[in-house]
Amino acid sequence: MGLVLPGDGSIYLEARFKMLSYVPTLHEVVEGVVKEVRNIGLFVNIGPLDAFVHISQVMDADDIEYNDALKAIVGDKNKRQVTVGDKVRGRITNISFQAAGLPRIAMTMRQPNLGKLEWIEVSIPTSK
Repeated sequence: MGLVLPGDGSIYLEARFKMLSYVPTLHEVVEGVVKEVRNIGLFVNIGPLDAFVHISQVMDADDIEYNDALKAIVGDKNKRQVTVGDKVRGRITNISFQAAGLPRIAMTMRQPNLGKLEWIEVSIPTSK
């Protein structure tokens, strides 16, 4: 049953629902897909939210640069690169909640077992 108040054009109804929600936590390790690559860093989709990875936090190398022709972030010495659509793993380093809208999330991919998933699979030794 609904409720209609005199002088109010609205109808008030009771509703029940179930909701699946995600709240990012500091230092949480998450996996996502690179959504956008810019000269300042990466934007990674981590489910319902996007996170930013500064270019200095993309890989554990000192010679990282943005390659405009490839639309990728490339390490000169190790020849590793990250482009749109790559699956990556990162650690949340900062979360700032705005007055309105979605939170801003910063991540790093420089620590061990973080980065592009292909790099992680290569670095993990297999047992025989």
